[in-house]
Amino acid sequence: MSNQYEDLLIQTCTIQRKTTASSTTGTEIATYAVLKADVACLVQIMSKEFEIVEGGEKTPLKYRVFLKSTQDIIESDKITWETKDFLVIQAPPEDPSGTEHHKEIIMEQLT
Repeated sequence: MSNQYEDLLIQTCTIQRKTTASSTTGTEIATYAVLKADVACLVQIMSKEFEIVEGGEKTPLKYRVFLKSTQDIIESDKITWETKDFLVIQAPPEDPSGTEHHKEIIMEQLT
């Protein structure tokens, strides 16, 4: 990746991955553990406000996030950015050829 592109990643975020454990009663408990902190990124908002849909439900805010092509990230990971939590809802598959310039994911804000 060129330094020119890396210079555009002017923000940082923390990526968390879902882990599971069993309680003493055998119930699975899902938690998130930090995968990597201080990840260089660039976040852009895709929608400017909550959207009211049928039945009074609200659609969460969606954001596009640019990361280095080597960053490990999958759908269902959580991202913390500017003290807000987000869920990754779209992430590209791994690029085994290593030719990708960057990774672009979509996340939505958790309430």
